Amino acid sequence: MSNKTDFITRKFAYIYLKLSECIVDFIVFIYALLNQRKKDDNPIKSIGAYWYYPPDLTGSNLRLGGWKEYFEKDGYSYTNLHINKLQEFVNNVEKGSWTKKYLFFAKNLWRRLPQILRAHKFDSIWIDRALIPYYPRKSAFLEKQIRKVVKKMVIDVTDGGDYQDNTGLYEKIYSYADELSVGYKFLTEYFGDDFKLTQVFWTIPTEKYVIKIDYSFNDIPVIGWMGSPGNFEHVRNIIPQLKELAEQHDFVFRYICRQNFDNEFEGIKTDHHYFGDDYYDIIGSFDIGISPFLTETLRTKGKIAMKHQEFLLMGIPQICSPVAISEFVEDNSDIIIASTDNWNELLELLILNHDLREKLGTKTKSLFSKYYTFPSQYEKLKKVLVSIKN
Repeated sequence: MSNKTDFITRKFAYIYLKLSECIVDFIVFIYALLNQRKKDDNPIKSIGAYWYYPPDLTGSNLRLGGWKEYFEKDGYSYTNLHINKLQEFVNNVEKGSWTKKYLFFAKNLWRRLPQILRAHKFDSIWIDRALIPYYPRKSAFLEKQIRKVVKKMVIDVTDGGDYQDNTGLYEKIYSYADELSVGYKFLTEYFGDDFKLTQVFWTIPTEKYVIKIDYSFNDIPVIGWMGSPGNFEHVRNIIPQLKELAEQHDFVFRYICRQNFDNEFEGIKTDHHYFGDDYYDIIGSFDIGISPFLTETLRTKGKIAMKHQEFLLMGIPQICSPVAISEFVEDNSDIIIASTDNWNELLELLILNHDLREKLGTKTKSLFSKYYTFPSQYEKLKKVLVSIKN
């Protein structure tokens, strides 16, 4: 679609979006009036989990989706509620025109509506970020209404980036919630004075991962990274240093991303992969992992990068920025922390030092097991979702 055509069509798409929002708001308002929850002393036994991202995005199912078996084993009903596919997000939001964006935001409203109208069937609901994904609304009207039909509403603050981008909306959403769940210590401190919250560490199931045992190189070293095209910006910032390293040492930069960036790595051997069924085998082939986040914002300070945690789990020695990492790791003991301009020096250090690679990798496996597994966090999360104030 040309810019000229989009300039015209997006006006009609925006009108449709705002009309859809008004109709959905009205339907939910009537629904909340008819299904307002009366106070009772019965314990919470059913939980509805409203996802933000689609289930086919790597990692998006972990925060809310992975708990179902634990709650059901404990006698609770736990229902996962998600919408969309990853490719729809890519086509309409990442790469879409404003016309496509507005139409997709409206589609999200209509797709989510049937799930919102089920909320009264749950005693407690756990919402990832907000009820309507992607759409930068101005009003938290839906969250305010839906709180009336359940005993408890908990909002999960994923990394703080949404709050940073749309502070007015998320302050309202958080104020309507009974409690917030957060994954990282920084957010506990950042929001702790204003909202009731509990830190529940971000958890990862371990079954499919290849645990590293041998820290020798099969051939030449493999330096690895995985992430979204948006987060590739942080890798791009250290490519000049990777090129300097390539002048001194032979290595392969192996990465997993929805977009191929090989043309930016002139002089460096690259091996690009798309996310797929071979994901776990590919990251299992990394000798050294990198997790660069070269800007310090609420988004980067308020999260633990999934790649960082996966490296901890697998025992892959890694170099990280000082943000988006576990609060429990120590520099030169569990990981190596880089500044903006010394990535090449630290990567060279790991390439040349087998014992250091083995030391780092061995320590992180036990650290991950202690803090970031589902069983280690279940009782804490259960208390958040099923306890009711007297």
